[in-house]
Amino acid sequence: MGCVRRRGIKWNAQVRIAGWGSFTKTFEKKSDAPDWRRETENAIRSVPLNTSRLSPSLKFKDLLEKYRDTVIQKYKGRQSETYRLNRFANL
Repeated sequence: MGCVRRRGIKWNAQVRIAGWGSFTKTFEKKSDAPDWRRETENAIRSVPLNTSRLSPSLKFKDLLEKYRDTVIQKYKGRQSETYRLNRFANL
């Protein structure tokens, strides 16, 4: 969703859509802000939803293994966390 608001003597348009973050632009005229907001929302929504960088064959078990082998090794309680992850992934 987007919004237009006055910031001092200028107009600020902001678009926030889940998964995309926030886009903001400032305008001198109020009439330019809603146009930009509408165009930006339409451009974001026109992008295909299947833009995931993950492989479709990637399994949750593979992600747990990668997390266990890279991130958990830095923790003090890595033994118990490794045990829990292994049980959760049924390894």
